[in-house]
Amino acid sequence: LAHWGLLVHPWLGLADRIVVPSSYLKHTFSSFNYDSCIVPNVVELTQFPHRLRKQLRPKFLSVRNLELHYGIDSLIRSFALIKAVRRDATLIVAGYGSQELPLRRLVRELALDDVRFIGRVEPDEIARIYDQADIFLNASTIDNQPVSLLEAFAAGLPVITTGTGDIENMVCQGAAGLIVPPDDPPAMAEAALALLAQPALAESLTLRARQEVERYTWQRVAPEWATVYREAAA
Repeated sequence: LAHWGLLVHPWLGLADRIVVPSSYLKHTFSSFNYDSCIVPNVVELTQFPHRLRKQLRPKFLSVRNLELHYGIDSLIRSFALIKAVRRDATLIVAGYGSQELPLRRLVRELALDDVRFIGRVEPDEIARIYDQADIFLNASTIDNQPVSLLEAFAAGLPVITTGTGDIENMVCQGAAGLIVPPDDPPAMAEAALALLAQPALAESLTLRARQEVERYTWQRVAPEWATVYREAAA
């Protein structure tokens, strides 16, 4: 909207409704004088069996594409700090993108073993990947309402994340996930080690996250879409 307005604005003017998934984007469109309505993203809870992790293992997971704005390099540096304290820590990096080779090089430079790049994961396999991990990490510097966080909520993984975009709202300002600053590996590592040391905190976060993710089921979202179409057709 800011940089490509001459191309974007004519198309937006043709829309009957502008529908966005988050209050973050609603505010963004509003700042350019566009009204919009919110219909959140959807996650299928039956695809992700919820497992309450009573005793966390240092098994970390990232499910984001390997692009600069997702901060996977910062996340890997965080893992290096975690690994210095917990030698049994492991990290699965799911996703693909333009930064794969630089990220693999960073792993070698930091002499990290137990970092596993698994590439693109098909939808029918993703629940199994979440079940292998105990803590979900997200270090994005630009974001909106990532479905991968909703999947982590559904699967029972405690989340440590930046608050970028709408994420702070998704994690209920810290009640459903721990928030750390962007581009701050020590802060993420400190949060991870604190979580490993406090099973009660992890349980509290995941139970609140499970309640929160109910808002994103098709049963809850479908009526909102129906309202959008009904009002547009009126």
